[in-house]
Amino acid sequence: MLGLILFLVGLIGKYPWLSKSWVLDALVVLGLLIFIWLAKPRLGVWLQRIRKWKSNQRFIAENAVRLRELVETFAVFPSNNDTRSLINIVRSAYSQNMQAVEQVIVADYVGTWLYCYREQLTFRAKSLDQFLSQCREFSHILQAFNTDYALRAQKQLALAVPLAEDSITQLEEFREEYIAFLRGYETWAKGIANYVQAGGVTDHPTLWRLAPTNHFARPKSFRRTTPLNA
Repeated sequence: MLGLILFLVGLIGKYPWLSKSWVLDALVVLGLLIFIWLAKPRLGVWLQRIRKWKSNQRFIAENAVRLRELVETFAVFPSNNDTRSLINIVRSAYSQNMQAVEQVIVADYVGTWLYCYREQLTFRAKSLDQFLSQCREFSHILQAFNTDYALRAQKQLALAVPLAEDSITQLEEFREEYIAFLRGYETWAKGIANYVQAGGVTDHPTLWRLAPTNHFARPKSFRRTTPLNA
């Protein structure tokens, strides 16, 4: 644009008749048209980025609320203070045998991890990659609980001394609530993945890798269908 202005100034200096008002007006209009033509591609890219940024902000605002709801629902399952949690059900079932509890729940770490994670959620994600990182970390927490708590407990209890019917009923209630939670979580996580995919996987491979896991193995029934020594 500066080059165009200098060219016009030089042209007017060489041809004085160009300094007439109607000629100047025509040159200004011509200059503006040339400037718009040159700036149009960059302006289009800029407007596209603005629209994408606004879309991402709406997406984050809507899904951050759902993420917090899922976290609060999940918090019951690894809790040390809720009678519905897997840990408390197992501890109650083996109240006189802590060694048996430790065989079922080898390391109780998800509760601490979840506590730190919930503290992080008090800070709102400002960009899509930050929000996806939060989603991804929650899926890691859920995967750890699913593998080291729910699935392990089901396998270990299948080999242990049969539990009282009340304990089995509590475990089955836990399992039903947990699987219902997984279904809701997976539906939400697939929506996250679809949004990232719609933005172009090849254009944003880093974002795609941050998409949360959207499928988890289900623990089988805690109720035995065959005798232990069958």
